[in-house]
Amino acid sequence: PTEIDASKPVEVVQRSADYRGRTHYFLREKDTKEDIPFDNSNLPGFLFQGAAAITLFILVLLCMIMPDLPARAIWALRRLGGPRARGINTHRVPLSGAIIVATNCRTRDEFRYLRSATDRLCTLVGPLHGQKGDRTKRDAQRAHSALGHGRVVVLTEEGLSLIKPLSPDARIMPAHVRSAGKEVRVAFGMPMSASASIEQIADAIRDAGLSEDDHAAH
Repeated sequence: PTEIDASKPVEVVQRSADYRGRTHYFLREKDTKEDIPFDNSNLPGFLFQGAAAITLFILVLLCMIMPDLPARAIWALRRLGGPRARGINTHRVPLSGAIIVATNCRTRDEFRYLRSATDRLCTLVGPLHGQKGDRTKRDAQRAHSALGHGRVVVLTEEGLSLIKPLSPDARIMPAHVRSAGKEVRVAFGMPMSASASIEQIADAIRDAGLSEDDHAAH
């Protein structure tokens, strides 16, 4: 009670509870219903563990959808202070199905910038600038395997000659990668049919770079 009448003394009872090796005592009115103490000290730890488990589940699920996600993340962390990738006309990249992306990529970093502009699993095929040795047979095998699994095959500038032997039915997407100050622009051109010649594909790659300039101007 908030106020006590001296003529009516209050009878209290002592109750105790053991918690983590210590005995705690409580004084309650005689007729007060006994409260049952609960130990909720482990609840925050349970919540954090549950959140960690859910986060881990989502990460595993994302890695199943995008097996190259760890490699993307590591590369992005290493490039935090470097140029950022800017995707142009990325809506032209199909969300599923096998496709050959013909590019002007000459280095592995240019490929990684292109890869970061799309959420598709990409396989790099073709010799890079400065590489020696004949890789045609091995590259063709890797490309056939990737296309057979419905993935994206990215051809380097020096690997455009592999387009015809790969798949006569695969869709072709020209893409142009160029460094522009503090960003690397990755522009995708209009899809092309598999019957296009190498010269037409090379022209389409250059045109994608021109459309990139038009986009930057606006």
